[in-house]
Amino acid sequence: MKIFCIGRNYAAHIEELKNETPGAPVIFMKPPTALLIDNKPFYYPDFSKDIHYECELVFKSV
Repeated sequence: MKIFCIGRNYAAHIEELKNETPGAPVIFMKPPTALLIDNKPFYYPDFSKDIHYECELVFKSV
């Protein structure tokens, strides 16, 4: 599965994180492990406590 993402396209979030506004949205990929599947709960990984919540919309093509 390939997960393509578009980021830095929401001005309020860019300001909140004090990031630089790009000239165009940033396109990047996420690994399949980025999805919560089978109704499993979200967890904080051991390597980070700096987690920002967002709502993502995923389209799956079959």
